Amino acid sequence: MLESSGHILHLTKDETDPDRKDLFWALCGGGGGNFGIVTEFTLKLHKLISPQIVSGELIWQIPQQKEEYLEAMEYLNPEVPKELCVDSFWAYENEPNEKGQQQLLAYMTVIYNSEMDDELESMYWFQWEQKEAKSNFGHSDNDIATNHISWIFGKRAITTKVTNKIIDLMQTAPALVKDPEGGPNRKQCHLLWDHMGGKTETIAPDATPFYWRNGEYVMNAKISWSDNSQEEEALQWQQKCKDILTPYTLEGKASYLNYIDENLKNWQYAYYGKNYDRLRRIKSRWDPDNFFHFKQSIEPE
Repeated sequence: MLESSGHILHLTKDETDPDRKDLFWALCGGGGGNFGIVTEFTLKLHKLISPQIVSGELIWQIPQQKEEYLEAMEYLNPEVPKELCVDSFWAYENEPNEKGQQQLLAYMTVIYNSEMDDELESMYWFQWEQKEAKSNFGHSDNDIATNHISWIFGKRAITTKVTNKIIDLMQTAPALVKDPEGGPNRKQCHLLWDHMGGKTETIAPDATPFYWRNGEYVMNAKISWSDNSQEEEALQWQQKCKDILTPYTLEGKASYLNYIDENLKNWQYAYYGKNYDRLRRIKSRWDPDNFFHFKQSIEPE
């Protein structure tokens, strides 16, 4: 890590000096430009349960297949086995149908790390990359503005009631992206949850800066717009998402640092929970002049 003085530090998990040990702790989830410039990481990979990974995608049309989708969500909400990871994604198709309407779709990406009896076709990584490139997830034109907000939910939080609220939010989202063919504006937004839980729950909340270890789902809402005059309408929709979904999160506050929300109130606790005070002390030791700072950077004491 490059310090503000220009000095380069080499840190490991085996540090014995208390200050260096604290800094290594802080960089494992609280780095992000707060303490210095990290130029290199060495990571340990997790062992797979099985050498075989099975992945696939399930898609429902909403509202046409809403009941079938809600039934599938009910299977997932109680608890899934450790071999299974399921992410969900709500978004509109890019191209309108013959009636000029965009179809709302609900996706599940299923990743299963165990043996299966059925014969399955192998998929190579470049094939998955080609598939991802065809979707509008994470991809925007250069002249389109976007904004993220996020939450962290606990076990059994994605109930039918919450799922219905998510669908309602998607159906009321504004259409703010210009159609390249000159047609009506398109909706370009999504709500998603990434399945967490499992191994993350086996680590104590204060073992790293990431406090929300009992989280099961990380949820993100993203919206795009084409013109500066539409920003207020876009952010109003996101605020509506916050108002409706935040009460169901951990402590009614938890948010995910990897989806930065510059308008988030009390971001210190929402991102870091009870670990923020320790991060401030470490900041005071390693960057007391606050050389590395930005809108939501950790503040020295």
